[in-house]
Formats: sequence, structure tokens, C-alpha cells
Amino acid sequence: MRTFRNPKVLTCGHSFCEDPCLTRFVRPLNKISCPECRTETTLPPGGVKELLSNFTLIRAIRDEAGEETCP
Repeated sequence: MRTFRNPKVLTCGHSFCEDPCLTRFVRPLNKISCPECRTETTLPPGGVKELLSNFTLIRAIRDEAGEETCP
């Protein structure tokens, strides 16, 4: 079973793993075309790692794995 690793949210609302998923889609001028809907997201100065994290998805993954999380 595949699990998200450090899921990041694109402008369109779709979430993908920071690395290697999103890093391989970076195009010139620091833009990413969403692999799902092709909406373009301009990356912040720090690149993919600076995109917003999908904390809801991170919590769901941890809950599924039985990891303890803070409320």
C-alpha cells in the first residue's frame, strides 16, 4: 500500500507527496502543473518544500498507522 509522504497542497486543492512526486513536476519559472487537473501553481521562493502541508491528510495517515497525534 502506498502512503502520502509529506503531502503538499497545490493551488487547485489537490495534494501530492513533496518528494519525489511534486519535485519531478517543477517546470521553468518555478511552476508546477497539477498532475490531476493541469492547473498551474507558482512555487514560493523556497520551492516545493514551502508549499502548504495538508495537515488533515497528515493526521489521517497518522491515525490509520496508529500513531499518537496532538488534538
